[in-house]
Amino acid sequence: MFLGYRQRDLYDLVERYRSAMAPVHELAILGLDAYKDYAPLTSTEFGRGFIESINAAKNIILRGERSEFGIGTTTVAGIDVPVSEVITARRTFCDLLHFQKLNAPPQKKMMIFAPMAGHFSTLLRRTVDALLPHFDVYITDWKNARDVPLSEGGFDFEDYISYAIDFIQAFDERVNVMAVCQPTVPVLCAIALMSARQTNPLPENLILIGGPIDPRRSPTQVNSLAVTQREDWFVDNLLTIVPQKYPGAMRTVYPGFLQLHGFLSMNFPRHLRSAQTLIRNITLGADGDVEKTAEFYTEYFTVMDLTAEFYMQTIKRVFKEFALPEGTMTWRDGKVDCGAIKDVGIMAIEGAEDDIAGVGQTKAALDLCKSVPSSRKRYLLQNGVGHYGVFSGKTFERKITPEICTFIGI
Repeated sequence: MFLGYRQRDLYDLVERYRSAMAPVHELAILGLDAYKDYAPLTSTEFGRGFIESINAAKNIILRGERSEFGIGTTTVAGIDVPVSEVITARRTFCDLLHFQKLNAPPQKKMMIFAPMAGHFSTLLRRTVDALLPHFDVYITDWKNARDVPLSEGGFDFEDYISYAIDFIQAFDERVNVMAVCQPTVPVLCAIALMSARQTNPLPENLILIGGPIDPRRSPTQVNSLAVTQREDWFVDNLLTIVPQKYPGAMRTVYPGFLQLHGFLSMNFPRHLRSAQTLIRNITLGADGDVEKTAEFYTEYFTVMDLTAEFYMQTIKRVFKEFALPEGTMTWRDGKVDCGAIKDVGIMAIEGAEDDIAGVGQTKAALDLCKSVPSSRKRYLLQNGVGHYGVFSGKTFERKITPEICTFIGI
């Protein structure tokens, strides 16, 4: 696809901004270290709040490098168990990561399909942390498109489905699969195709969380933008070229910084409230809440690029054509029929305040999977949470995770 000069220069402009801000960031760190050692300041409530405010904010900068999950231990049956990260399968655009526990009792496997929507899989750090005591956890660790050489080929919507099939088939037993947000659609497609071909082993259960299975239900700003804008608008305004400094130079991408800008603009009042809460917690000395909020925004501002073909096909098939609920979704010229799914439990989970995937969009999967008996279907509408709270944080850990465990039978 042809891009104008303005789009080609966009990524370079952002890189110049990052370079210009690097010395400021380093200076802030040096200043912070100096202030920490200045006793008159650290002995006052204002001083401590000032220092912690800078400390919480210094990592909230636009970055493009994946952080670490950093989950060193978990608790299984009341016993602390060491956790290590092991790559069990490698693909060009994704690794399958296993959170391996040392000397832990056998547990049912839970494979998480992380969103490929502008953030790294580490955005689901707290999701993984909440599930580890109950499951043997795996996650798709998507790679930044800017770091994949153009010679390695492309990655589109159908490739995502292929990856999903390959990863599920990598196990020699029936596992539980969880798809969070964007991958709910391609993962449901993958399981429908596997069911139609009677491919074994099929997943035991599929957990779908906050995804656009049918974006026509309770449409949000995200859905309205996709419907009202022509496809060439997305090409003209949201795609750019990876600069020469990266391995994926000259690859056409939807850059993570534009995705982040869109989410921040759409949810600005909510993010402003979060910032106000962060400052209040710093002042009150609520260290745990400060750490978790700052940790979330550090990860939230760490973004990755998507291949242009994957992004544009997702816009077209999921948000414009509504291909899955309309029954027109295809993969390699074959029809995708969710009615072929018979022996997989389906649980749909939504947040009552979700302003990205509206209420009812994920629940639509239960209607599409008409051959699954009602005894193996479950719907959970969680009050008091939005898009991120439905899969990460206190509510997910304390309320949603127990519901998932009950549905799976542990």
